[in-house]
Amino acid sequence: MPRHLPGECSNREAPWHVFCRINCCRHAETGSSGTRILMRATNMIPGKVGSPRREARRILIIEDNRDAADTLGKILKLLGYDVQITYSGLEGVKLASEWIPAIVVSDIGLPELDGFEVARELRGKKNTAGARLIALTAYGTEEIRRLALQAGFDVYMTKPANLKDLQELLEVSGTATPH
Repeated sequence: MPRHLPGECSNREAPWHVFCRINCCRHAETGSSGTRILMRATNMIPGKVGSPRREARRILIIEDNRDAADTLGKILKLLGYDVQITYSGLEGVKLASEWIPAIVVSDIGLPELDGFEVARELRGKKNTAGARLIALTAYGTEEIRRLALQAGFDVYMTKPANLKDLQELLEVSGTATPH
């Protein structure tokens, strides 16, 4: 597998050369699902990967499915966001209170505290009350959507989320832009 520094990709015409500009040397022939996911994400959002911005923005991901959380975290980091991940509702509320993210992307079905309680807790704390809360869940019923919005979520999305739609939400909100 080729190894090189960011920006030194020898194959600028390859569809994966964008990774080389952002410190990734795992090209498409590796065949790992993570690489394919990241490629789709960058293809869907041209020109946004690694774009420098004035201000870094914090996004907290609260998701008990470690693979899903870590994959989303990597994608958002590649897009220039400052990301932290927790795997339970209780951990998420604690980290949010200390780290104070601009945006929280949270699952609903979480251990210890469910996503509804996470939203209520964050809305009830002075330092996290203004965060943009995005519910990202597999629960797709109208009742769950209503409960999520009542609990304090600003946005409700069902899994699997379209990454382009998620990025547009992050940019349109005005509360988070990549650095």
